[in-house]
Amino acid sequence: YYHEVHLPRILQKSEEYFVYLTGGRYSKIFSPSEAEPFIVERNDGMRFYSHELSQATAEQLYLSLRFALAKTFEHDYPFIIDDSFVHFDAVRTNRTIELIKEIAKDRQVIFFTCHAHLLAYFPEKQIIKLTHMRKENEL
Repeated sequence: YYHEVHLPRILQKSEEYFVYLTGGRYSKIFSPSEAEPFIVERNDGMRFYSHELSQATAEQLYLSLRFALAKTFEHDYPFIIDDSFVHFDAVRTNRTIELIKEIAKDRQVIFFTCHAHLLAYFPEKQIIKLTHMRKENEL
């Protein structure tokens, strides 16, 4: 049931997100099998195993799959992201933030980062700064 009903919906949504996050550079995601990992197709028709992708593109694939899972879930559970795109350039970061904001329209998104420059993407009222708690014997 999962492979026939849920997986195609998740892959379709993942592809939408992946195409957006990669600026159209990649166009298709193929389902993994027991023997092979995910395969993605670049817009020129070249196919790559997920482990052959650059670090940033692999992270975009991973985020696309996570976003799609969250979007296709029947429940609106909070979506937690912990510095999932530290290897992204400014363009990739901007696209990812825009997608996070889109997902946040339907559900709570909790985004952790230690990178202060990312705070500029969000309104001050949406930012909660956590302080580091030190133990008494810690310097």
